[in-house]
This record gives sequence, C-alpha cells and structure tokens, in this order.
Amino acid sequence: MRRTRALAAAAVSASTVAALLALPAAQATVSNDVVVNEVPDLFRPGGLYATASLAGAIAFVVGIATGVLAYANAAILGIALTLGLRLLSIRLGVAMPPPHWAARPKHPQP
Repeated sequence: MRRTRALAAAAVSASTVAALLALPAAQATVSNDVVVNEVPDLFRPGGLYATASLAGAIAFVVGIATGVLAYANAAILGIALTLGLRLLSIRLGVAMPPPHWAARPKHPQP
C-alpha cells in the first residue's frame, strides 16, 4: 500500500504503476515453481498468469486514477479480477494463444 501511494505521489505514470504492481505476483509464481524444481508455468504458453495479474493491476490503477473507487475498493476490485481470471483459466481452460515464435513449425534438418 505504501509503495502504490509513493508511486502516485511521485507522479509516475499509471502504466508504470500497473506494471510494478503486476511484477510481484508473477515473481511469486516463478519462485514457487523453482522451489519445487519444475519449469515455471509462467514460461509455458497457455494459462493466464501474468495476464491476470496485469489486468488486476490495471483495474486497481484505473479505479484510483479516475477517482471512481476508494483505495480499499479499488484493491478489492483488482484482487477479485485477478483471482477470477486465474480461476476461469484453470476451470474452463481459458488461455492466451501461444506466441508466434512458439507456433512456427521448425524447418527439417537436411
């Protein structure tokens, strides 16, 4: 909470604040997978990990920046959106499309 208010007071752009809020969520996911000696799911095409945390951070920043929501309500909105997108991804298999570099077929070796 202090970090967000400090960034807002420093006149940092809203997109920078959203990115800085989404980073700890993505880092926690990677750290958890590394501790259990697995390839982090964040690096696999598919599930909504970083996308969900970024969407929640953007919702929080927009709620605060527009003055529509109080700080606590904007935080609840951001958390609910992140959790909802992540659970939707798990339950229904909703996923981002794979990046173009991952979808390209490899050329056969001569």
